Amino acid sequence: GLELALASDIIIASDTATFGAPETSLAIIPGAGGTVRLPRRIGISAAKELIFTGRKIDANEARELGLVMRCRDRSRHGRGRGRDGSASDGGGE
Repeated sequence: GLELALASDIIIASDTATFGAPETSLAIIPGAGGTVRLPRRIGISAAKELIFTGRKIDANEARELGLVMRCRDRSRHGRGRGRDGSASDGGGE
């Protein structure tokens, strides 16, 4: 999921989403470009920490790191506002 998200131009996450590179905790190298794209998105130091440790981060931390643009509160139905206060049309979910 993380590597697919990194291939996207815009990432809007549910406030319950988690992100990580679990392959590395199994001694498997991520194969879809995540190790190249992640440092470009969040910086080398933060990317190394996530890749080397296999640690998962929640949506709020992902937003703080610059991985996602917005977090959407999933407890609301239909139209609402994201955690950053921006309006949402509620469509396409």
